[in-house]
Amino acid sequence: MEEIIQYNETNVIDYIKRLHAEPPKNEVRQNAASNNTKYIPISFLEMKLDEMYNGCWSTKNFQTKIIANEICGELELEVINLKLGLKINRVGAAAVIVRQKKDSALTDQNSKIKNALVMDYPHLKAECFRNACLSLGKAFGRDLNREFVDEYEDESIETIRAKGDLKDLLDTYSNIKSFRDDMIKNRDVFVNRGLPQKYVEQVIKDKLKTIK
Repeated sequence: MEEIIQYNETNVIDYIKRLHAEPPKNEVRQNAASNNTKYIPISFLEMKLDEMYNGCWSTKNFQTKIIANEICGELELEVINLKLGLKINRVGAAAVIVRQKKDSALTDQNSKIKNALVMDYPHLKAECFRNACLSLGKAFGRDLNREFVDEYEDESIETIRAKGDLKDLLDTYSNIKSFRDDMIKNRDVFVNRGLPQKYVEQVIKDKLKTIK
């Protein structure tokens, strides 16, 4: 996340929960030509971007290159959350086959089906766009075809800030003696701010290894 103008805990939590919600079943399709892998059609992705970011999204820097009989590409997706003053950029990458006549050699450009790129080139851009959307969150289909998936655990803004403050405080130490003298005090301060004791102790131990 970048360019956060202001924190509003309600807005942040609502936004994160929406990003990590499972996509509605009516949005999910299966690709029979690719082992019935699941996907969300482009139209649903575009509408979801409109709904979550009030239409404030765009794609740019679409680039391609040809490898054998495939076109590889990437593009950048930019979304803006107006409520949070937050801009996010994601890069999507994909490759599509340039269709050729049956049993043709991969490097035989003369066997390319006439006007194949009329369909294949826009298809590449769509797949790059889909790939960029996936990285935003589960709502955009991130975990549809994964065997092992994780679930989002909500953290309050206070917890996020406490973790950041702990790291910033430990970064101020360069002297091993003063660091050791303050270890217990610092642990208690951040445990009292709501961080798990085991977490605080582990962070302190990790920092201790870096101080001479």
